[in-house]
Amino acid sequence: MLNKSFRLPAQTEFKHAQKLHTEFLFIKYQKNDLKVSRFGFVISKAISKSAVDRNRIKRRIRNVIERNIVKMPTGYDMLFIIKKFLNENEKAETDTLVKLISSINK
Repeated sequence: MLNKSFRLPAQTEFKHAQKLHTEFLFIKYQKNDLKVSRFGFVISKAISKSAVDRNRIKRRIRNVIERNIVKMPTGYDMLFIIKKFLNENEKAETDTLVKLISSINK
């Protein structure tokens, strides 16, 4: 489970957010004044009508972030908006996600 200090509060506004996207997700991010990055997740019902499936997707993405937290840039708020989820190739999704997030700091 993602530590509470890494969770993005629901009331966070992205006023001057920068954006990255791939075929399966969209990331909004902006600098924060903290020493840690915070992460939030949005998955619409268009992806899956089942809350169980949506929560499973969130858990998988959180797990990727937890395993790679040392590679993540610090001092950012990041909101992940899932467009579609490719269940067939989890390794490719994971690699793409880590590369995409790691490129933020550069």
